[in-house]
Amino acid sequence: MPYQMKKIIPYLLFIVFTVIGCEEPESPPKTSDFDSPEEFIKNPDIKEAEDESGITFYYGDNPPALVGEYSTDGEVTKTSPELVNMISFPINSTFCLYNQTSSGLISFTESIMNIKVGGAGGYITGESGKFTIWGESRQNGEEAGLPDELTITVALIMSGQKLNGGDLIAKGLTVVTEVEGMEDYEELTGIWWMWEAYFFLEGSCTGY
Repeated sequence: MPYQMKKIIPYLLFIVFTVIGCEEPESPPKTSDFDSPEEFIKNPDIKEAEDESGITFYYGDNPPALVGEYSTDGEVTKTSPELVNMISFPINSTFCLYNQTSSGLISFTESIMNIKVGGAGGYITGESGKFTIWGESRQNGEEAGLPDELTITVALIMSGQKLNGGDLIAKGLTVVTEVEGMEDYEELTGIWWMWEAYFFLEGSCTGY
């Protein structure tokens, strides 16, 4: 081997090892406190639920304006194997979408018989009248029907299309992404259910 090559090879190896050594290890996927739609997508439980349910997520920076109060008519259509008894469970509630911004934020709240049963701030993506809303909810204690020591985080994702009259057709996917406080319940992580519903636009909504 020529003398110059003998000098160059160690130098090149030094550069390679230096670059590799300086690379920061990729952080593990988040299970809660998602800061963007991308963090939802990277979560393996959400990805698996997406694949198994067949739901379509819509991406893009130009989702339709959805602010309003809607009455829903639908049912649970698919679930993970643990929840098959939920299939055909009716989805009839009042759904409020508000605080939608041009930067991709939106808030939503759901109520049944004037009792608020869920709600979260989230993100919205989409194009050409189609949209996906990304949110999550942390639930714990007796009010959520859980033991006091147990906290469950669920991802709430809704994908659909805005129709000409303002109504929506949508599918929703709920995925348990994190279980804290009780080891016996950790196997709940990853269970999911999907519903399909028609959203009838009833009027304006500013949140409640």
